[in-house]
Amino acid sequence: MISRYRIGDIVIQISHGNDELCNQIHSELKQYETKDKAEADCIIEINPGSKDFEVPEKAVYLGKWGNQAKLLHGDVTYTLWEGKALLASNLKNPWMRLDYSTPSKDILDLLRWTVKWSIIKTAESKGYSFIHGAAVRHNNRNIVFAGDAGCGKSSCFMRMLQNGAVAITDDNILIKENSIANFCLRTSIRGDFESRFSVSKDASFRVDCSNGLQGEHSFSGIDLLIFPKIWNSRSSKTEPMTLEAAARELTRIYMRENKSMEVPPREEKSVHSEYGKILKTARAFAFYAGSEEGEVKESLIRLCGD
Repeated sequence: MISRYRIGDIVIQISHGNDELCNQIHSELKQYETKDKAEADCIIEINPGSKDFEVPEKAVYLGKWGNQAKLLHGDVTYTLWEGKALLASNLKNPWMRLDYSTPSKDILDLLRWTVKWSIIKTAESKGYSFIHGAAVRHNNRNIVFAGDAGCGKSSCFMRMLQNGAVAITDDNILIKENSIANFCLRTSIRGDFESRFSVSKDASFRVDCSNGLQGEHSFSGIDLLIFPKIWNSRSSKTEPMTLEAAARELTRIYMRENKSMEVPPREEKSVHSEYGKILKTARAFAFYAGSEEGEVKESLIRLCGD
């Protein structure tokens, strides 16, 4: 089967099987499905039921990261996951192929990761910048919550939606000049998230960001950049950040996420410079969330309303 999706001005083509994992990924990308016949900017091949994970004989062994072994042959990087899956990627092309034997939750997470980074690296090749974060529009302001996994981005995002903000994107931000591409895959929710925000107790949750934000959204720039932090106090605290410090923090987050994806990784200096340009009209803050939900929400709304 072949499916095509448009995110901003990027066309992604995915050839895939018909197992439960492929169907799940298609359902998460369905809002972006297109019949556009334009040449695909990125091709992803998904091959379920593979038994032999073959790597070219002359591939150079690069090392091991956790349960992943990485090898390089020409422009193609091969990543082996404990004999369960093989990911081949050429980020210059860009092209990716994922072969796996048996469907599982781990393979589904790997499949999401493959699709996500294929889209991100393709977008970057077309002039977009990527921020790992959530974004809302509130009181005519574009507000971005950025940070490492588990820092509280989704919690801040949901608090603002409950206060009347409009969702732009709930996990991945792609910015290009004066526009932002609406790009959301399913977000993983853990802990007491469902009880605090009255969402499903299912392990997965996705906010519909398509209402009023079809395709590419006019985006005058980031007005407010907030880095959520967790700390041991009943009350919340806000600290202003210089734009230089904010650009450094975004760079650190990007390099940490990107290091296992790209061989060789992007130069840190170029990433930092890119973020510096994006933030030229923004104000930046670190937001340390307290332990009492009501107080945290009030503090956050006050910060976003200033």
